[in-house]
Amino acid sequence: FIKDISQDLKSIGVKVIYWFCDPEHPQQEDLSNVIDFMFLTNKGQIEEYKNAYNLKRVYYMPQGYDPYVQRRLSIKEIYDIGFSGAISDEPLHKTRRELMEAMKNKYQLKISNNVRNNIAEFYSQSKAVFGVSDFDYELYTSNRFFVALGCGACYVTKKFKGIELLA
Repeated sequence: FIKDISQDLKSIGVKVIYWFCDPEHPQQEDLSNVIDFMFLTNKGQIEEYKNAYNLKRVYYMPQGYDPYVQRRLSIKEIYDIGFSGAISDEPLHKTRRELMEAMKNKYQLKISNNVRNNIAEFYSQSKAVFGVSDFDYELYTSNRFFVALGCGACYVTKKFKGIELLA
């Protein structure tokens, strides 16, 4: 869509800033006349995106959370472990699926993928929040990391490159 209207945007002086949340392997396409600035939620793919899209200004900007909405609520914890997100047969969810299957045998694990509007309530009801993806890029984590911590939850994840810079 942005590519289709890029000339109109440029003619009125609009700067196009594109923020990309989930890692992918970009296809080769010259977007240097379309995108002025690109932000990625991982530091490990900056050069890959610069080269694939012929962009000079690609920067790291992690995801975050809203402290006014995503905060700890004073309600009873009823789940040992809570997980909010997708579980698919895709390779990026392999470790997630395996670990959740193992946890179900020992803990009360509540899985929900439809709690975006009440995530603070769900995480406040969870003694711990779980999150793992099989992306292995420096400083990549989903917003689940920030939202869970912002909601005052104990967050359980695998170590990823740069985690010590975030927490």
